[in-house]
Amino acid sequence: MSRAIRMDLYKMFKMKSFYVILIVMAAVTLWSTGMIKAEMKDVDEQQSQSIEQEEEVVNVGINVGVSSQSDGKFTLMDFAFGNIQGKVIALFLVIFSVLFASSDNTTGYIKNIGGQVSRRSMLIISKAAGLLVYTILLFGIYLLVQLVSNGIIFGYMKLGNVSDLLSYIGLQIWLHFAFALICMAIAYIVKNNVFTMIVVISMCANLMIIFYNGIDKIIEKAGIEGFHMIKYTITGRIAMLSSQASGNEAAGALVAGTVVIVAMLIVGCAVFEKRDIV
Repeated sequence: MSRAIRMDLYKMFKMKSFYVILIVMAAVTLWSTGMIKAEMKDVDEQQSQSIEQEEEVVNVGINVGVSSQSDGKFTLMDFAFGNIQGKVIALFLVIFSVLFASSDNTTGYIKNIGGQVSRRSMLIISKAAGLLVYTILLFGIYLLVQLVSNGIIFGYMKLGNVSDLLSYIGLQIWLHFAFALICMAIAYIVKNNVFTMIVVISMCANLMIIFYNGIDKIIEKAGIEGFHMIKYTITGRIAMLSSQASGNEAAGALVAGTVVIVAMLIVGCAVFEKRDIV
């Protein structure tokens, strides 16, 4: 298993998309930070929606709202919360997840390695380990780039409440890792990168809200009121997690992420064990 994980990590760091996505993310972070400064006069109109508002109205597309502190200055926590809640980081993660998950099939490498392991499920677990490493790296690099961007654009670098920042980032890394495994499972089931990309990007852009609303209406007609499907999805958890998550909210996020991670690993392993390697 350790050899398979090392092999996938080696291949991950050799992928051009690994570096291209990080460079694009850094450029987008610097650009969006500059845009926030240019629109500071309208910042009051761009406040992040509360959880209650998110449940009632979810905008289609990737929307980022960043609010400043009482002194008018922005902290790293402010930008991190806005970009993560808006699923900007998730967008870069899902693109790489699909490319990474399907890399062995597209290069034909799976034909060589597939018959050399005792169980194919080991390859799924090693891919998942690689995605966990990438998720942590993605968040770490984003935070560093965002902090530097704040210094360049605003002339100061404030972290905000460090305890809240670390707690929030830790929970979001776990939720984003679960989201990455969803993308990996879809990639293995569908075996079509174009279709998979459309699906996962649609999830980041809240296009699935139409489907969720349909389920809400069906359940409401069944006599259950106040049900919101989006609250029970990983993308919903990512968007609705507060910057100061309470004990129950944090526990809920951890449980939801863990359940999805285990479920996606089971699905991925089952599909990979039964499917012919071609």
